[in-house]
This record gives sequence, C-alpha cells and structure tokens, in this order.
Amino acid sequence: VVVCRMNGLLEVLEVKTGKRISHVDLGPDIALATVTAMAACPSMKYVLVGTSAGLLVFVSSEALLGDEKRVLHVNRMHSGPVTTIWFDDLGCTFATSSSADKKLFIYNALPQKAFPVMAYIDLPSPLLNISSAPLSVEGKPRFLELFALLASTSTAGQEDEGGVRPKMESGDTVLCLSLQIDDQANRVLKPCLDETLRMDVQKYCGKYVTLSEPCTGISVTVTRSESVKLIATSAQRLCLLEMEAKPRAVDQEPGGKVPAAGDGPASGSLTFGPVDILEGPQLRGGHVQRSLRGDILLSHGLDGQLACGLLSGWSQRSTSTLHSHRTGGCGTAVMTWDGKDIISAGGDGVIACSALVPTTADTRKVGAESLVHSRRAKTIMIDIQQQQDDASPMVNMTPLSCDEIQEGQKSLPWIERKIMEVQETTKEKFAAERNALVADVGKLRDKLLALIAENEEKPDLERLDRAEFNLDTEESSRLIQEGNRQAREVREELELKNIANEFLSELIRQECWDGMEVPGKALKVRQNVMCGRSA
Repeated sequence: VVVCRMNGLLEVLEVKTGKRISHVDLGPDIALATVTAMAACPSMKYVLVGTSAGLLVFVSSEALLGDEKRVLHVNRMHSGPVTTIWFDDLGCTFATSSSADKKLFIYNALPQKAFPVMAYIDLPSPLLNISSAPLSVEGKPRFLELFALLASTSTAGQEDEGGVRPKMESGDTVLCLSLQIDDQANRVLKPCLDETLRMDVQKYCGKYVTLSEPCTGISVTVTRSESVKLIATSAQRLCLLEMEAKPRAVDQEPGGKVPAAGDGPASGSLTFGPVDILEGPQLRGGHVQRSLRGDILLSHGLDGQLACGLLSGWSQRSTSTLHSHRTGGCGTAVMTWDGKDIISAGGDGVIACSALVPTTADTRKVGAESLVHSRRAKTIMIDIQQQQDDASPMVNMTPLSCDEIQEGQKSLPWIERKIMEVQETTKEKFAAERNALVADVGKLRDKLLALIAENEEKPDLERLDRAEFNLDTEESSRLIQEGNRQAREVREELELKNIANEFLSELIRQECWDGMEVPGKALKVRQNVMCGRSA
C-alpha cells in the first residue's frame, strides 16, 4: 500500500502487517505546497501526486521499494489545488480536476510521451466525483464512458461531542461523456477539439443531466443486459438509476448521418430513470465504488462504516465499522483488482485493510468470475502497452534533476502555455499573409500622410477638415466613447471626493466650532489685522 501525507512523505506499507517497507520525502520537490490528492496507476509502476499549487508529480513506485526518490515528470496543470485524480480500469487514461480553475483534463497515462493531454473540458462548477462504465474485456476498449458529479451546494456537518464534522459537498448535475479513444495512440479520435484541445461537451460527446436530489458520490456499472446503471449516494441511501438514450433526428453528424448507437450519450437524449433504492451510510453524505467487473459495490461515508456486497443482493451485504465517526469517518476506500481486499483510510489516521471472504454460493461465484475478469483485463492492458513505440517506457525514462523539478514548479499552468504555443504556431503559419498585410497598410499610411500634408498647404476655402481623412469611423467612435467614459469616471470620482471632503469639513466644524461656548472672533481693518480673543 502506498500512502502519501500532506507534507509530501510517501510511504510503502505491508498490507498484512502494516509495517513500513520504505519511504521517500517529496517535501523539497513540492516546495511550500501541500499534497491534496494521490493515486497509483493500475498498469504502469508510478504514483501520481497532486499539490495545492496545481502541480502533478509522477514518482516511480519501483524506486519507492528501495527508498529511492525517482521523479519521472513534473507538470503544472492547474492554477489551484488538484482536488481529483482518477485512472480508468486499465490504467491507459487518467484525469485530473481542480476546484479553482474548474477544468477537467484527460491524459494519456502511458509515460513514453511525458503524459500528454488528450483533451480538457471547462466545467460549470467544481468536480466532486468521477466514475466510468466497466470496460468489456472481450475485445479492445474503444469507447470510454465517463460520468462526473458536479458540485452545487456545500453543507456543513452537525456538531457533536468530538467536534464538528467536515463539510460534505453535494451536487445534482452529472456530466456524461463518451470518448472514442485510439487504442494505439491513446488519443481522442473524433474532431471534437479546438486548437487548444478544448472539448465542446454540448456539441459533440456529452450532456449535462440533472438529478432529482443532491448526491455526494456516484459510481457506474453495466448489468448483464448491457444497461448502464448509476449508483448515487443521497440522503442515507443509494439510489439506483438506469440510463436511457433515445436517438433524435437533430443529433446528426455533419453530412446528415445519424451517429451509431454505440457512440454513447451524444447519440440521444439522456434520462436517468429510478430503478431501486438501497440502504446507504447511516449519516448523510458518503461515497460508493464498484469492483473492476462492476458487480460488487463498496459504500463508505461519514459514519465510518464500510458496506460491501453484490449489486443484486445488497440486502445480504457485509458491514464493518473501521473508522470513528467523530473524526469524519472513512475518507476514502478502494478495492483491489481481484476484488479480494479493501483498503480504507479515515480522518482518525487509521489505514485499514479488510479481506473479502465469500460466505454464499453467489458471492463465491462472483468472486471467481471477477478473478477471471481481472486476468483478462490485465492481458488486454499488456497488449495495449506492447503496441506502443516502447514496450518498456518506464525503464528508459530518466529521473528529473533538481533544476528540472524547480523549472516545472515555476512554469505557467498548462492551459496558458498551450494558448501561447497555439498563438506562436498561428503566427508562423500565417507569417507570409501577415507580412503582406503589414506592407499594404504601410503603403496606405504613406499615401494618407502625403494627402494630409498636401491638404495643409491648400487655401482655407479648399482645405478639407481633418475628420475627412478618417478611414476607420468605427474605431474613431469607439475611442471617443472610451474617452467620454473615462472622463465621466474621473468626474464621478472627483465628485465623490468633494462630497467626502465636505462631509469631513462639516464634522470638523461641528466638533471644533459649533461645540465652543464662546467662538473666537477676528477684526479685520484695511492695513493690518487685529484679533480679539475671549478671556
């Protein structure tokens, strides 16, 4: 188990004994920032750490076992703290998000190309939770179905003897995305991006769906009938919703071709119909996750209780209280690939590892099927890695030096660097046209100046007004309006200052003059001044 503390200390712990095997300090590499998110890639041997400064730090997990710090890559992606890091089931794609810039970045998780950005999305509100539909292991993955829960309100916890529980964000909007990924290049295929890799959700591959009530966590699974079901944690219960997509005539590709049904949410109008209500955490707020195959659910929340069971037999689930509800309960919990173990961490500082022991014939059958499913998924993952340019990219990646790490910390956020790069590329692409336009404008300017000079030498009766030589009347009007606006603002500012001075003068007069029993007097004559003061 890899654990990362807020000060940047990475620790590798033995699952069965809890003994620390090795540790690495990332404190000097993240400067004064703190760690806000961490996740391990399921396919490649590296750990991704997000900081409060918007940095992404990629650390080799193989080096961690030998107490060696090997930073593979440092990139500043966000303008604020990284709040979410998510990997897909096969570890070929990952996503990050920040509550500061409200952007969702989707990356290539294979490290031979320095983890390039495939696309990014501007979100209307901060992202709370992200999940994806389980990938089929019968063939190579082609479509990536993403479902992101967006924040809407913030509710504070209730006070108790142990203090105040942390705030639990909730949201009632789900962003549904269907991305067509190239298996070899691991990039978005369809032309849905602009030059900066920005994805237009409404125009291409997704839709915002409003839920009937606020939720704190979501997870997505696919039943044997190939129907997509969303499990949302809401008000001490798990709401099981089924997604329905109905093609519409207006949803057509350029050329009049209706998208195929497999193209995901963009192919029709999305609705989530209620299917069932399951019992959730005892306290309001919580999260739910699924196994790799999607048939085992794991629920955890502020009450500190973990519940795990089959989706079809949730009433026979297993429950265990591993964390204290007085310190925020269980903050995070994950299941291993084979679905045999659960690792959880809470606000009480406890890291718990629980083994899932099948107790019924159904659970034993599902456990065996999950193990076969995970082995098939790992085979597909290895095939995808072998199709890359480098079959062992982690071996050939050289660790960054201290200077390179500091340079990555001082760099601008990725989106600002990308905009500058696009501007430079556009400038080089249209350099010839730009130079030609500059030359034409120069000739026109010289001719206009010559006409103005000739006009100045004409007699008064023949001389034209200077405004007649104005070629851009719209710009002239804009400048006049801008000047009038600035003059109006200066005039209003001076008036406010005069009013403030008059008010201050009135206060001084009331306190220093009107309050005197016998005010002072002065006698003025033509030659000099005589002052008569009261005794």
